[in-house]
Amino acid sequence: MGSNTRLRKAAAVVAIGAGMTLAGMAPAMAAAATVSADPNTGLAPGQTITVSGSGFAAGSTLRVAECGVGDAGLGSCNAADASQVTTDGNGAFTTQLTLRMTFDGVDGNGNPGGAVDCSKEECFVVAVDTESTAATTPISFG
Repeated sequence: MGSNTRLRKAAAVVAIGAGMTLAGMAPAMAAAATVSADPNTGLAPGQTITVSGSGFAAGSTLRVAECGVGDAGLGSCNAADASQVTTDGNGAFTTQLTLRMTFDGVDGNGNPGGAVDCSKEECFVVAVDTESTAATTPISFG
């Protein structure tokens, strides 16, 4: 599965988390996966954070991205700064992610999701694997 497909799934997860409905994406909200960001508040544009997660399948490839709801009203993920990581034998990972306060992202349909401004709306870090297992954690700037 390509990285753009994983980002579309991540964008769909964000849209669902924001109270929107995208048919067929319920499996993306797998029960056991978790993700955290350090730091996750008081962030500055261009800051690099540490993202850690667990509960994914061992040895799975994940896409980790910053996401929000774009001005098109859909989940929108920052593809330009997304990272790819492989989980360890326990299904855990740690990676670095550079954040942007504003970005033009990709929506759940693979189309431009519109501009996201994390100073005006809640943004998230999302980790999603090739099996549609995903987890999110909120981040905030300021």
